[in-house]
Amino acid sequence: MDNKKEIAKRLLLLGFVPSHRGYRMLITSIMLTLEDIDLLDSVTYILYPEVAKRYNTTTDAVERNIRFAIKQAWANGSKENWAKEFGQYPSKAPSNAYFISMMVEMLSLGLAIAISI
Repeated sequence: MDNKKEIAKRLLLLGFVPSHRGYRMLITSIMLTLEDIDLLDSVTYILYPEVAKRYNTTTDAVERNIRFAIKQAWANGSKENWAKEFGQYPSKAPSNAYFISMMVEMLSLGLAIAISI
């Protein structure tokens, strides 16, 4: 499985917009966490600084950009696709850490994408 393509496909189907900087940062965050699941234990202090280093920005900007991308996709994306991906449509936009952990869990377990293209 090409992780980057699979992540991008899932994000696009949920309504993420590739032009948002947070979209690219989210892909990087998910890929790094797939490589080292322990990053979920310290999203703020280890994961965000690593992503910030790769994008030559601050950890605050990483957190804010990812949060914005998630909120935009949650508000504007297909509720049906969100429900298929997460088992239900979240009543509010998921937190960054929750979203990353759910994506990593589904990808690491090799769960087939539930959303058809």
